[in-house]
Amino acid sequence: MDAARRREIDVVLVWKLDRWGRSIHDLFMTMKELTDLDVIFVSLTEALI
Repeated sequence: MDAARRREIDVVLVWKLDRWGRSIHDLFMTMKELTDLDVIFVSLTEALI
């Protein structure tokens, strides 16, 4: 998240969503922040881009 806030990355790539967040709330909040920072979130094994 620090790299995203510094605008050093454009994409976050994960294997599965459960590798990113510990709870639905945590996942939602971090994905919202990434969206606000114009960072794309991609999960390889789930239909999420």
